[in-house]
Amino acid sequence: MTTATADQVFRFGGFTLDLAMGTLRGVNEPLFLRPKAYALLSHLARNMGRVVPKSELMDVVWPDVHVTEDSLTQSVREIRKVLGDDMVRTVSKRGYMLAAEAHHGNDRLGGDLGRC
Repeated sequence: MTTATADQVFRFGGFTLDLAMGTLRGVNEPLFLRPKAYALLSHLARNMGRVVPKSELMDVVWPDVHVTEDSLTQSVREIRKVLGDDMVRTVSKRGYMLAAEAHHGNDRLGGDLGRC
């Protein structure tokens, strides 16, 4: 069994995403996303503080598979349903970003979004 390192745990808006354990938690409860939505959220968390282009998200979440933007939109919709509408920001014609004050590992990041 492996233990999570600080660079694999993201805290944002009252949620904890633990990439090593493959878990997403609310304040006192586990939350569930389908695998593609979880992969999308994981990539957004790894890239906190930047707009992730739609093409990059599609390449990372659906490698070697041709999908339309509708697949991406559906996964974003699922994340918003679980985390709330304000947690994923749409940047018109560019992509998406995680829209929350970021905590990475055990360190708190104030002000701008980012990673330690």
